[in-house]
Amino acid sequence: IRQSVQYGTCISGDMDDPFFVSATSGGERKRKAAKAPVKGRSGGSQGKSGKSKRAVDEVEDDPDLFENEADEKDAVNLPVESDEEGEVETVAEKRLRLAKEMIARAESHERELQEDEEVSTAAIAHRLKTDLLEQKGSLRREVAEKLKELAAAPQHRAWRAHHQPVTCVAVGASDDFVFTGGKDGAVIKWSLASGKRLIEFSGMRSKPTDGPVTGHVGHVLCLAVSTDGKYLASGGRDGLVFVWDLSTSTLARTFRGHKDPVSGVAFRRHSHQLFSCSFDRTVKIWNLDEMAYVETLYGHEEPITAIACLDRERPVSAGGRDHSVRLWKVVDESQLIFQSGKATIDCIAQLTENNFITGGEDGSLCLWDCSRKKPSATVRDAHGPGIWISSVAAVPYADVIASGANDGSVRLWRCDSHYRSLSPLATLPVVGFVNSLAFSVGTDSLIVACSQEHRLGRWLRIKEAKSQVQVFTFPGLFSRALPS
Repeated sequence: IRQSVQYGTCISGDMDDPFFVSATSGGERKRKAAKAPVKGRSGGSQGKSGKSKRAVDEVEDDPDLFENEADEKDAVNLPVESDEEGEVETVAEKRLRLAKEMIARAESHERELQEDEEVSTAAIAHRLKTDLLEQKGSLRREVAEKLKELAAAPQHRAWRAHHQPVTCVAVGASDDFVFTGGKDGAVIKWSLASGKRLIEFSGMRSKPTDGPVTGHVGHVLCLAVSTDGKYLASGGRDGLVFVWDLSTSTLARTFRGHKDPVSGVAFRRHSHQLFSCSFDRTVKIWNLDEMAYVETLYGHEEPITAIACLDRERPVSAGGRDHSVRLWKVVDESQLIFQSGKATIDCIAQLTENNFITGGEDGSLCLWDCSRKKPSATVRDAHGPGIWISSVAAVPYADVIASGANDGSVRLWRCDSHYRSLSPLATLPVVGFVNSLAFSVGTDSLIVACSQEHRLGRWLRIKEAKSQVQVFTFPGLFSRALPS
């Protein structure tokens, strides 16, 4: 029976550490069924304040779908619903159908990459292996050595972005477009190849007393693009989450619910599930297929500053001045808490499902592992003594990390194969505050949003800086990078 810990205090058991609880009895682990989301549900038992008390679960891998081989054999011939009405297919038939669809997608992708009409078996095998490793969370691309050589003389270009400081940047699913948000309330779509402005979703000077809200009022603080490129999500100081339909370039939905500025948004990869975090100390989940609110996650004690997510339903959020990072196990209705001591955590990016990187006000760059409460590697004063790290970015399932500050540079780092150490690779010159970073794997580029001010305030201003989008291209960096 799973034992839980609420707000760092053991309910039962002899464990003193709120990070761990005892495993299930009898040596067997049961798979917890995912509960259907209910509108207005807060994700757990509610107390007087209406907030959920989510359990801090043990650090463990998700159990297998079947407890033993006998269960799996019995389930092979169980009927499951088919997409077509009136038809029923077994589990084995469904697996065969999905495998054929995966091979067909791989062949289609390889034909797009190759000029020849015939696609080699090796190319398809490589593609399938990459997809499988990515789904399992064990894919790893070794590109650090190549990046170290290319970073000595990268291709560089820049263009003026907003009338006011640029605060955030996101790369489109096709890697052909870049989206930026600024303190002028606008969200702009750019051509990554030419730097040409394509579409602008303008902000509003004030909330209308009557009539629809068609844009952000005040600063735009965060952006995220869905994997299929259908939706763009933006959050700002007005406490609203806007969902833009990129196929029609229109506002699809406005989500209300956060009581304070929305500081981060993140899509779960290969889905339309959206996570948003706010200064109101909550994380909210939205379903864009239904355009509906799902639930709210509680736990942070201070305003949340950033959020990130990969393939699994396990986002990670940075708690700012509560000195913690929380990994939310949404399906299990539990969370893991990682403490950074006295350091404020302001930015976060995921490397794998179990590893992530953070940066903070004290200038420390930290590498984390889900099996440890403390950072597995820490680079103190990564940009120099007293330099605040304002942004981090990582290539998912690769060994490359980027960090930005206001010291006039973007720094590139290598992560070792065991995710236990960080070593410097190169330094790229950038003037101003680096408010956001994003890697574009399809174009072998690093996109930098830099400005005169920090994205969250105006306590320091660098006069010589410009509000720009800067692109550093490293030709051939990610092309055909083989998984290790």
